[in-house]
Amino acid sequence: MKRASYSPIIKGASLILLLFIIQIVTNLIYNQPVLANFENFVFIGALYIVPYILSFTKWNLFYQFLIFLLISFGYFTATSFLDNSYVDYSTALLLLAISVFAALVMVFFSLIIRQRRAK
Repeated sequence: MKRASYSPIIKGASLILLLFIIQIVTNLIYNQPVLANFENFVFIGALYIVPYILSFTKWNLFYQFLIFLLISFGYFTATSFLDNSYVDYSTALLLLAISVFAALVMVFFSLIIRQRRAK
């Protein structure tokens, strides 16, 4: 029996939809507004969309890593400022470490997309 192979867009969209539904149910259970706490979906969407878009470019992985690092560090810094949780330089170092990990994940996704499209 042949296994169905779905495109990365369908997999990413279904994952985001599933997480979206889980967040709505969680918000309803805790009596919060339906669309509360959805800033994480912006980052999850960027985690799938940005590598897909940049996989069409001819840039090498270092430039893609820098772009992903700027996007993730900017997102984490903005959400920290909005939550008033940006304390001192140690917060910035922690956010930078998390951003490096997120950028590595995005580069890994971009490599997977490039390999599948090359086949």
